[in-house]
Formats: sequence, structure tokens, C-alpha cells
Amino acid sequence: MRLAMGPDLHAWVRVQVLTGDRYTWRPTQGADPDGERQSAGQEMRRDLTRWERALVELDRHAAAARRLKRPAPEPLEVPRDIWAALEARRKAAEERAARRASTRVKAGAEDGGEAPQPDPPAPPGPRR
Repeated sequence: MRLAMGPDLHAWVRVQVLTGDRYTWRPTQGADPDGERQSAGQEMRRDLTRWERALVELDRHAAAARRLKRPAPEPLEVPRDIWAALEARRKAAEERAARRASTRVKAGAEDGGEAPQPDPPAPPGPRR
């Protein structure tokens, strides 16, 4: 089955299973299998969120396997272009977070106030 689909589509089907979508890819009878592979390839390159969810789920499975002293699941063979897109997405998110943090610090200084402080701890609840 893996050879018929190719490694990228095999990984994409595994992503679907890991995220609970139970996706099955099969070429439709009479349809152009190359066209269907291309369509599935485009879908897998657009849905980066699902790849991220699958990687998180795979980490969860691996942690459970370690805890239960069972064999670890096979690693997910993420295609290089997908991995590069995921890394670019992660880096962009980190840059946005850093910009937001620096904007908050600057805003506090420009107003003549101090940088925002964390909320004080909640008072202890009633004791019995």
C-alpha cells in the first residue's frame, strides 16, 4: 500500500489517522491516478495545522509508550517541504510574540509608567 501511494501520501494518511479523521486515500476507478495524487498532495501542503496536531498526538503516543514500557510508535516521515513550512510558521509565530512583548514594554515606558507587572497571587481561600 505504501509503495502504491508513495511516501508523502502514506505520511498524509497517517496524519489523518493520528488526528482522528480516518482519512483513506484511494484512486477512483477510471480517474487519472496522477491527478488524484496531485490533488491529495496539494491538500496535504495546505493543511499545516493538521500536520502540527499529528506531531503533537504522536508525541503523546510516544510518551504513553515510554510510561507503559512499550515500543515507541514509528516516527512520522514529514516531507521536507512540509517540515520547512512548519518551521517557517513556528519562526513567524515566535517573531510576532516577540514584537507584541516589545510593544507592551515600550507602551508602558512611553506612558511614564512601568512595564506591566504580573498579577499578584490570589489571596488564600477560606480554611476549614
